[in-house]
Amino acid sequence: MKRTSFWAIAAATALTLGSCAVQVKQSFRVIGRDSLNARLSIPVSAGEWSDGSDTYNYIMPYETVTDTLKVIDPDGKKAFFMKTVADSSGAIHTSEQLPGVVVTARFKNIPERNGMIRIAFDVNVPGEMLNPLWQLRLKPTALITDDTLELDEVRFTGKKYRERQIRGYELYDRFLASIITDSSELVHTGLLEAFIDRNIPALAALRNDSSALDPERVKGLYGITFRDAREHYLKHSAIARNNRRLGRLPDMYAKYVPDPLAHDGIRTDSVITGDGQDIIYRYSQNIRTKSGMRKIVLNIGGSIFYDGEEKYSLPPSPPLTFYISSFATLADNTERYITTVNDSVSITVKDTLYRTGLQAIMDRDFKKAILYLSPYRDLNCALAFLAMDYNASAMRILEELPVSGKRNYLMAIIHSRNGNERKAVEYFIHSVRLDPSLSFRGNLDPEISRLIEKYDIHSSM
Repeated sequence: MKRTSFWAIAAATALTLGSCAVQVKQSFRVIGRDSLNARLSIPVSAGEWSDGSDTYNYIMPYETVTDTLKVIDPDGKKAFFMKTVADSSGAIHTSEQLPGVVVTARFKNIPERNGMIRIAFDVNVPGEMLNPLWQLRLKPTALITDDTLELDEVRFTGKKYRERQIRGYELYDRFLASIITDSSELVHTGLLEAFIDRNIPALAALRNDSSALDPERVKGLYGITFRDAREHYLKHSAIARNNRRLGRLPDMYAKYVPDPLAHDGIRTDSVITGDGQDIIYRYSQNIRTKSGMRKIVLNIGGSIFYDGEEKYSLPPSPPLTFYISSFATLADNTERYITTVNDSVSITVKDTLYRTGLQAIMDRDFKKAILYLSPYRDLNCALAFLAMDYNASAMRILEELPVSGKRNYLMAIIHSRNGNERKAVEYFIHSVRLDPSLSFRGNLDPEISRLIEKYDIHSSM
C-alpha cells in the first residue's frame, strides 16, 4: 500500500481550506451584489393571541368554512353577509381565508389583553444566504418608546459548520482525557508497597484493614511515615506534566471550541443542508405593556459566521410597526361627583375613588380598576372586566346598561369570544349605527376585525 507523507496531507488540507475560503468570499460578494438580507413579514393567523407559556391565553374561535351569516339590522330587517372577492372580470365569488398566508404589509394593529401584547412575525431567509459551511445569526430588536428590547437570536447553522463545532468538542474531550485524575496513577505503587513491606511492617500488616488505624500515625525505621514514603515515590515528572495540562485548559478550550454551541438567548438553532431553499421562521414574543406605550418598531439584523468568525454583517431589514390597540381608549372619561349635606350646606366634590379607578384603566392596571370601579357597575367597570377576560361579569353589567355605541361594541366583543358570530356581527352593526367612529375601531380589535374580513361587513353597511 502506498504511504502518504504527513507533508502531502498537510498540503492537500491547505489547498482544500484555501478553496473553501475563496468560495466563501465569492458567495459574500453575491450577497452584497444582490442586496440579499433577511426580511420580516406579517403572518395572517387564526388566533392573534395564543401562548400557553403566559398566564393569559386567549384563542379566538376560528372557522375555516365561510358560510352566509344572517343578522338583524337596527331597523329590524334581515341582512345577509358572506365573504366575497371579485375576479379580474369583476365577477363576485365567495372566498375562504386560509390561515398562515404571508402578507407584505409593513404595519399591523395588535391588541393588548391583560397588560400584555403578543407580536408575531415571519423571518424570511433567502436560500442563497444558507450555506453548509456558514452559520447565519439573526437578531431581532424592538424599539419601544425610548427603549430598545433585544429579542432572542435565530440561528441557521450549516451542516458542515455544525460538524466542525462538534469535532472541536471531540478534540477538547480528547485533551481532557489526557489529564490524570486518579492520584494513584501518579505514584510508583509497586515500589512504594515494597518499601513499606521492608521498612514499615506495622503499616504493611494493616494493608487489608486500614480503618483500624490512621496510617500517618504508624512509623517505621528512622521514624519514616507513610507520607514520607509516598512523597519519595511520586512520579514527579508526570505530575509536572499533568499540572501543565491543567493550566492549559482555558487555552485549549479556546483553541478547539472557538465557537461554542449556545443555548441561552437563542430562540432556535436549526441545522440546514444549504440546498438553496428559502426558509420562513415564525417568531412570536409576549411583551408586557406600560403606560404611554403606543407602538413597537421591529427590525432585524445579523451576521454570517465562517469557521467561528464573523465574516459578513447584514444591514438592518426594513422595519415592521405594530400599533397597540388597548381597551383603555374605549374608557368613558367622565367625572363622578359626591354631594353631601352638612348643617344645611350642600357640598359637591369629585368622587376620588372613581377617578382612581378610571386612571387605573388609563394606566392599563385593570385589576386595580376592577377593585375601585366594581361598586359603580357602569361601562368603565364592564370594560375593566372585559380587559381581564372576565367576560361573564362584563356581560352582566352591560345587559343592565342603556343602549349606546360603546355598550353594543363591547357586547359584540364578548359574543365573538364566545363563538356566537351572528350576535357579534349584529351588535357591531348596531354600535356603528349609534357611533360611526366605532367602524374604524373594529379594525383594531381581533375579535371584531376577523368578522369584518370574514363577512366583508364594511362593504355591506
